[in-house]
Amino acid sequence: MSELSIPSALLIKRSELAGELHQMQQHISQFRADLDGLDSTIRLFDPAWVPSEHRKRPMLPHGKLSGGVLDTLRTAEAPMTAREIAAKNAANWHLEMNPALLAAVRNILSRKREGLISERREDGVQVWRVG
Repeated sequence: MSELSIPSALLIKRSELAGELHQMQQHISQFRADLDGLDSTIRLFDPAWVPSEHRKRPMLPHGKLSGGVLDTLRTAEAPMTAREIAAKNAANWHLEMNPALLAAVRNILSRKREGLISERREDGVQVWRVG
C-alpha cells in the first residue's frame, strides 16, 4: 500500500471540509426557515410585531462587549464615533447592527471614562479614543 502524496491528501481534506460546510449551510437554511415560521406565528397573535425590535440586548456573554469596545479603541488608528465602534463590534461578533447594540456601546463609553478621551470633531460629532 503506497502513501498518499501531499497534494492528494490536501484534496481529500478539502473535500471533507467542503462537505462539512455544505451541511452547515443546510442547517443555517433550516434555522432561517424555522425563524421565519416562528415570526409568522407570532404575527398571527401580534400583527405589529417586528423581529428586529425585540432584540433588547446584544447577544454576548456578560462583559464581552465592554472588552470589545475598549479593544476597538486601543487598535483604532483615529478617534471613532460610538456608531463606528458599535459597527466594528457587530462585525467582530457576527451581530446585527441595531439600536440596542448602539445604545449598549454608548452606555459602556459613558461608564468607562477613565482612560478614554471624548472629543468633538469640527462637525460637532463626538468621537472617542484611548488617552
